[in-house]
Amino acid sequence: MITDKKILVLVGGWGTHNKKEVEYSIIYGNTIKNELKRFGYNVILKECTRINQILELKENSKFILYNTLYGKYGEDGILPAIFEFKKISYTGSGVFPSALSMDKSRCSLFINNCGINIPNFVTLRASNKYKFPFVNLEQLNNDPNRFALKSNVKLQYPVVVKPNSSSFSTGVSMAKNDIDLQEAIKKAYAIEKNIVIQEFIEGTTIHVPVLCGKALTPIECVNSLVELKKLPKLSFHTRSKTYIVPARKNDDILKSIKTIAENIYSRIGCRGLIRCDFKLTNDSKLIFLEINIQHSIRPNSIAIKSAEESNLSAIDLIEKIIEDRKVF
Repeated sequence: MITDKKILVLVGGWGTHNKKEVEYSIIYGNTIKNELKRFGYNVILKECTRINQILELKENSKFILYNTLYGKYGEDGILPAIFEFKKISYTGSGVFPSALSMDKSRCSLFINNCGINIPNFVTLRASNKYKFPFVNLEQLNNDPNRFALKSNVKLQYPVVVKPNSSSFSTGVSMAKNDIDLQEAIKKAYAIEKNIVIQEFIEGTTIHVPVLCGKALTPIECVNSLVELKKLPKLSFHTRSKTYIVPARKNDDILKSIKTIAENIYSRIGCRGLIRCDFKLTNDSKLIFLEINIQHSIRPNSIAIKSAEESNLSAIDLIEKIIEDRKVF
């Protein structure tokens, strides 16, 4: 046992358009509570439905906050700022890593400046002159005032359209023509006024959990249901995807991916458990897609399976996250 302090697990969410954020927070929180209780920890759930429930927490509280909230307020740096101000010990990354990771376009630029490849993209911000959704790719490519990774690069279909700050792929669409693009922008704009339009990268999707600075086993994601008996034993299905554990790449490639994920973790200044998502192209070029600063621990999930392949149990994960908390 690493601590005798009471552990308060925050679950739920407030003011959210995304029911998945609340649903998965509750699953994550109950997984943490049940696992900690099984090993003798003093732990309780605290459901959060309004911000005042956080603001009312006493300063210098003698418990540890385990944050499982997602999206706005949950993983965008607001909660760590409150905890820091009140000097309350909490799990997860701090204010800057959380805020940066939630802003997809700025995080991508930061990662690119570290020498890591990212997709070409354009960001439509709320202050732009465009009247959504009446935008086409020619307008974006020829606009001298666009906010883009490289001013001389022209986007081509297909493109991926997504809100700049969202979780669980909410509002994400692929556009293959101008009509698709208008619908995709409209869908994303209904969630957030800042929108990212980026090139679609062909290749293998690779997820890499990073725990306290150390990359766990990379997992390959396939957007279809593949027969599990033909795959490594820890592979698993979700509703429409297959996760292959470990990813089917040679050891040198997997080692390189893990090193880059650890570099991202270190450069951003993360704590606890995060996940880096990549695309590996057919010519073995690695492209960073995004970072999930609030990577959850749930039954039959990426974190659990990756950890198991890395010889770590669920309680090992949780204890390491708690041990790596912010302490005052």
